[in-house]
Amino acid sequence: MSDRGAGPRDLDVVGGPTPRASAGRRSATLLVLAVLVFGLGVGVGYQVRNRPEPTPLPAPTSARPAVPISATAARCSVQSGTRLQLGVEVIDRGGPAVLMSVRVEVPLGGLRLVAAQWGACGQLSAPPAGGDRDIAAGATAWVSATFDVLVACPEPLPVSFLLTYADEDGAVSETDVGGFNDLGDVPYTGCATSGGPG
Repeated sequence: MSDRGAGPRDLDVVGGPTPRASAGRRSATLLVLAVLVFGLGVGVGYQVRNRPEPTPLPAPTSARPAVPISATAARCSVQSGTRLQLGVEVIDRGGPAVLMSVRVEVPLGGLRLVAAQWGACGQLSAPPAGGDRDIAAGATAWVSATFDVLVACPEPLPVSFLLTYADEDGAVSETDVGGFNDLGDVPYTGCATSGGPG
């Protein structure tokens, strides 16, 4: 055999891949690592983003009712000549308040308002309902109004009381505290059906 110089094609390479194969394996390894890192990142991100949110504590609810000043079931009436005094009892279901004024509505007429006062019907020296009156939480108070009766019998006439008050925070509100859908159950002279002489 002749000893010719070995060319690059005739060399047997022992101990390692060709440069092209090595580059391919390196690329595959990097690709696998990239996929693993990406997958790990997505998994961690999923865990972080989908961690249950802490349940927010509910805001403290106010124990105050929507309308702290409202009517009780108590009503009163007193006739004096042709004058009629009507009243309603109110209760403070919230915190301390100040009763400021009362507006009396008589939508069908037949009655003319003479005065309104803080006090029950027939109460002597009751203060006028135009001045402030303090009311404690849970307390009751009366508001009444005196009318000149302009008809022979006021039986079908409705009367309502609208009360303006300031709550403990100083917010001023007006609320309808009821009254009388009609005066059919109010004794009055000249009304045959209300117990007065016919």
